[in-house]
Amino acid sequence: MFSIEQAKLMATKLRNSLESRNVTIPHSSALEIVAQQLGYKDWNTAAARLDPPAAPAAVSFEKSIPILRMFDERKAREFYVDFLAFSVEFEHRFAPDLPLYLGIGETACRFTSLNITATPARVRQFSYRCATLNYSGMS
Repeated sequence: MFSIEQAKLMATKLRNSLESRNVTIPHSSALEIVAQQLGYKDWNTAAARLDPPAAPAAVSFEKSIPILRMFDERKAREFYVDFLAFSVEFEHRFAPDLPLYLGIGETACRFTSLNITATPARVRQFSYRCATLNYSGMS
C-alpha cells in the first residue's frame, strides 16, 4: 500500500512530466489524478485512507554506565578490585600528575578523580544506540 508521501511524490513527478511536454496543471489536479489512479474517489478520500508517513525511530538507550567520583584512588581500588573482585578494564591519565579515569568490571562503573566533571548528579555516561543514525553501542 502507498503512503501519503509516496502519493504526493507521484503527483509531483506527474506534474513535472507534463510540464516537460508543455502541459501545465495545478498541483491539486495532479493530486486528484493520482488519487484516481490509486482507486480513490478524490484526493481527500485518498489522504484519509493512505498510510500516514512513518514516524522516525527514536533514540534508544541500551545501557547506562555511571561515572563515580573517587576521592582516594587507593581506597577505591581496595574496595572495588580487592574486596568486590572487579577487574580493571582500563586506566587513563593524560599525565602522571593529572586525574585518573578508571573502568572496572564488565562495564559496571567508571571512576574519575577529576574534581569538576564528576561531581554527584552532574555527570552520567550513557552507552546508547541511535536508531535513526544506525550507531551501535557507543561508549
